[in-house]
Amino acid sequence: MPIYVDSKFDGDIIDIGYYNVDNIKNIVFNNLDKFTITNKDINNTDNVIRRSPTHNNTNHLTLFFEDNVKRPTAIESYNNDIYLLLEKDIENIKNKIQLYHQNTNLIIARGLITLLKPNTNIPKHKDSGYILEKGHRIHIPLKTNKNILFGVGNTTKNLLEGNIYEINNCRTHSVINNSTENRYHLILDLIDPQILF
Repeated sequence: MPIYVDSKFDGDIIDIGYYNVDNIKNIVFNNLDKFTITNKDINNTDNVIRRSPTHNNTNHLTLFFEDNVKRPTAIESYNNDIYLLLEKDIENIKNKIQLYHQNTNLIIARGLITLLKPNTNIPKHKDSGYILEKGHRIHIPLKTNKNILFGVGNTTKNLLEGNIYEINNCRTHSVINNSTENRYHLILDLIDPQILF
């Protein structure tokens, strides 16, 4: 078991286990028109995540996002019609993460599906903001291929579809999509509400 400070561990990537994402993929690919580019508002007031040069090559389908990135007081929900279709799968994934961390108090503070465009990248960066610094950042690849590489700290690897990965997003991380296909990830940030509100 990794050593934690708050929720961050002394490592780059943890492989928590596998989940069959076929149903999630079906729902996502039937709702591609709901993906949006990010905007410039740091507090996400328009069903989109803030625009930053780091994520210029991504689009998002937002499910949950905090009301203030620096000091959250509430978790807002978006695209409820899609979330209702995904709810059982997301709850099952959350249960696996809670079991791994032996903490049934963990809640989803952020939930989004990201699209990284072909032949693009997410440059090296570290995440900031209360939930990103204190929570468990989970990536579940929905559609990927061997030409897409995810780097965290000193580790670079091809993340496999359906695997549940926790990344240490306080370390430098980046993604390279050296393929002709969009890459889709379900991203969840789980946090114990005792340190959230």
